[in-house]
Amino acid sequence: MEQLQETTRYFESRGLKVQVENIDESKWQNVIYFLYAGSVNVVSSDNFADAVIAHGIDTIWFTQDSNNVTYYANYYDNSWLPTVYVYSATLV
Repeated sequence: MEQLQETTRYFESRGLKVQVENIDESKWQNVIYFLYAGSVNVVSSDNFADAVIAHGIDTIWFTQDSNNVTYYANYYDNSWLPTVYVYSATLV
C-alpha cells in the first residue's frame, strides 16, 4: 500500500491526475488485446509519466487487486488503434 501511495504521489507531482476506475471485463479484455497486439509500451514509472505527458494526457487510471496495481493511459494518434501505456507494481 505504501508503494501504491508513493507511485500515485509521484505521478501527481508530475502534473497527472490519477483516477481509480473499476474496469468491467469487456474493457479489460480490450486493454489485454492491445498488450498482445504489440501496441503497448511497458515502462518504468519515470518513463511512463514522461510518455503520458509527452502525448498530452493529463489523466491516468489505476486498478488494484490484492497483490498488484496497474496504471494505464490510452493515447490515440491518427489511427483507430490506441497506444496503451501501462505501468504495473506489486503491492508489498
